[in-house]
Amino acid sequence: MANNDVDAAIGLLSGTRFQNAPRREVQGGPSWAEITGKAATLVARAHDTGHAIDDEVLLTAYTLLARDDDYTAAARYNALARPLATKLHGARSRQMLDLVLDDRLLILSYLKAGGAIDFRGTDVVIDIFDMTGVRNGRPRASLAYDPELFAAFPLRLSRADRELLFEMGRFTLLPRAQWHDPAALRRAIASDDYLLWMDGSPNLYWHITHAVNALQAPEAVAWARRAGYKVTPKDPVDAPD
Repeated sequence: MANNDVDAAIGLLSGTRFQNAPRREVQGGPSWAEITGKAATLVARAHDTGHAIDDEVLLTAYTLLARDDDYTAAARYNALARPLATKLHGARSRQMLDLVLDDRLLILSYLKAGGAIDFRGTDVVIDIFDMTGVRNGRPRASLAYDPELFAAFPLRLSRADRELLFEMGRFTLLPRAQWHDPAALRRAIASDDYLLWMDGSPNLYWHITHAVNALQAPEAVAWARRAGYKVTPKDPVDAPD
């Protein structure tokens, strides 16, 4: 990867090369995540310059690049991955749903809606009991974020993404004709049945917890603060290591 060898990058991401290479990280050397990230960057750049790249390899590259700690850049790669996921796996596939529920997209949606995240002395884990406690005014713990604003993210999805989520998540709280009716959807989201639905096949509590946990990475916090979002790190920014 250090030599910008595109063929080596393709071989790494496709699994056709380096299968027997040791995966142990060398002290002082790049991490495995850095190596695969560099391979993904090489493949994406090669594609942009006209190099023929297999769809599966390119999808792998875009998926890896969608883990960028700059969530705006990650969202762009998520968008590039979608046509390939549709072509390879179908528009109503688990792979497409994973892209819709990507943790960086959930965070971006929440922050763009005015949500704040404060990691100091708070809890990031949420489940149905936490949501019930929040709604009853008796939260179990001080949460790092506004769970109601997070839980309302279907309102902020595109029509296509909302339909995919509701179809695959077996959403029956509203007739299909009302899935895109904001008033009806808000009423459904405010119901106890919605909290139960979140705990079902979409497993949205896990997705929210995972999303907030991922944002604790120092690089991700730095991106959020540079972008002007209200994110407070667990430790003071100027605290010594």
